[in-house]
Amino acid sequence: MNKQIILTAALTLTVGAAMAQNPFVQTWCTSDPAPMVHGNRMYVYTGHDEDGADFFWMQEWRVYSTEDMVNWQDHGSPLALESFS
Repeated sequence: MNKQIILTAALTLTVGAAMAQNPFVQTWCTSDPAPMVHGNRMYVYTGHDEDGADFFWMQEWRVYSTEDMVNWQDHGSPLALESFS
């Protein structure tokens, strides 16, 4: 009986985790995150897919960083298509 309860709880938590929201990016459609650590700070570089596109449409890239994996700073878009000739 206890094994069945534990298995049911584990499956429930797994399904809940699979349906979780993006933990730190809530306002942009981001893709292909690339984490990098420098000193005590982790940076995450992501693509930004435009809203309403019927296929992938990326005009800029964004950067986020954290020191504690809880509080994230949005550094905006340091690179966009206009940056290239």
